[in-house]
Amino acid sequence: MDKLCMVANRASWADEGLNVYWNCARQVLSADETEEVQNLTPLLRSFVPRARSDAWCWRLHSSDSFSVANIKHIMGRCNRSQPDYVFSWNNWVPKKGGVVAWMAVKERLPTKSALASRNIDSCTMD
Repeated sequence: MDKLCMVANRASWADEGLNVYWNCARQVLSADETEEVQNLTPLLRSFVPRARSDAWCWRLHSSDSFSVANIKHIMGRCNRSQPDYVFSWNNWVPKKGGVVAWMAVKERLPTKSALASRNIDSCTMD
């Protein structure tokens, strides 16, 4: 119910182990949700709370901060091929127009031939 609560407000660690106090707006109903809660409990048991504010950090770089350049560098080390063409966005073109142009460059527009190459019958799209 309180989306801004801290883990310490919902869990306590005692001699007998972890005690979780769920305060949900509705009861868990589906089998998938029940399984997710059951999978979450062991993860919480290994969690060690600290008396400090939460912070985002990117552990794959020494600065602990995320950047697109850093993820490109990491992906480059994973034997991924570099793109042949880098799409330049133009701020003068409306975003919808830029997206259509980008999809065209990537050959992702739903043209009749593109749909046929994905075994999608264009007659059913009408």
